[in-house]
Amino acid sequence: MEEIVAFFMSLDLASLSIGGLAGAFLSGLFNHWLAKSRGKKDRMASASRELRAAFADELSKLANGPDNAFDILRGAYPKHEKAVSEFARFLSSSAKRRFLEAWEAYRCHPKNPGVPYLEQYSKHLGDVNLAARNRALAIERINRVLAFAEHT
Repeated sequence: MEEIVAFFMSLDLASLSIGGLAGAFLSGLFNHWLAKSRGKKDRMASASRELRAAFADELSKLANGPDNAFDILRGAYPKHEKAVSEFARFLSSSAKRRFLEAWEAYRCHPKNPGVPYLEQYSKHLGDVNLAARNRALAIERINRVLAFAEHT
């Protein structure tokens, strides 16, 4: 009889040991998943800040100056392109598609997608009204790009 009791007691201890190991393993997996998730979220937040920062100077100049929008934007294009490329890596496929559509609307000619054409923001023959409209258009399109960084 003692052997039977000892046998059943050993089963309970073994079950507890297996359960404890399984619980510890699952807890470790969950903590790993949380750490990975936090890391990705932190990198996304950093890329969002960098995207907004990449456009900040140009947005300020566009909003506050009488300058030609093209003159403001053309020198900053490489900086903008780099920040857009970095930020896009963190988006889901559907958000990335919409983000890149907004980027293309900002940087490309409407009739020639895929080809950078910041000249669309230049004023012609000193037309002050056209220059103001082009600055407003550039601001609107940049803000559409930056809207994706606000949700992070």
